[in-house]
Amino acid sequence: MAIVVASLGTYLALKRPRGCQPATLGHLQTIVDLIDDWATDQSGRMWWGDKPVAQLEDNQARHAGTCWDKAVLGPIQNTKYAGN
Repeated sequence: MAIVVASLGTYLALKRPRGCQPATLGHLQTIVDLIDDWATDQSGRMWWGDKPVAQLEDNQARHAGTCWDKAVLGPIQNTKYAGN
């Protein structure tokens, strides 16, 4: 039994995740700080993206955040965001 547990622990410790990983991976407090809308859609998902702004003046920072409705959010743009 100890060999099975040790093997599983070694596998989990050495396994490399595939694909892009969030900067907050494993840091729960940072994840909680970033989520500004805790509502989810019917499938239990929330979406991250560019928050729409009614009137955006020149040189004004944009905002990114979470939302339950994917259609409300836009793609993250290569521009100045609040907090940068």
